[in-house]
Amino acid sequence: MLPKLPFLYCFLVFCFWVRYELRKSKTKTTDSKNTLFENEARANLTRKKPLSSLNYITVSEKSILFLEINDDNIKKIQKNFVDLRDKKIVNLSNKSNTELKSEYGPANLTVLSEYSDNFITLISSIQKYAKRLSELGFDNEAIETLEYSVRIGCDMISSYRLLTELYIKNNQPDKINALLEYADALDSITKKPILNFLHSSVV
Repeated sequence: MLPKLPFLYCFLVFCFWVRYELRKSKTKTTDSKNTLFENEARANLTRKKPLSSLNYITVSEKSILFLEINDDNIKKIQKNFVDLRDKKIVNLSNKSNTELKSEYGPANLTVLSEYSDNFITLISSIQKYAKRLSELGFDNEAIETLEYSVRIGCDMISSYRLLTELYIKNNQPDKINALLEYADALDSITKKPILNFLHSSVV
């Protein structure tokens, strides 16, 4: 029986260690949940604040090229741009609902969500627009459009990929380095895959 005692001792120590780690993890989870609830409660008490300090994005022919092309897809996307001209657009992709309520008050959450949705519509439309322009042979115009999207905070991997491909196709690989700077400034879950792609594309 004696040879089994060391094994039994180790087993008991292991069990106590597992129990300790589980309790510690549970405590951390509970503390984290409590912090989230506290932050949410404080955010819900924030008074409504003016939204004049937001970085609004405007859609115009100066920011996006409106080419006269006899193509149904192009015309449809251009209509989306026209519709967005009269809407307020803000890139709030790096803010959670709790953060927005804490900064501007819960009474503004609905309208802020609308501004954010408009931004998503904008960068999605730009991606489709640039892709179609490239397919029709308008690479330079597609590049200019995508560069605008990147400047206003686009975090779509597909846009970075298309712009990179167009740079390489049109003998402008040196411009990829500038994209790295924009991607590095992103606060998004797509930041890492975008950076990985760009690093792998640098000549």
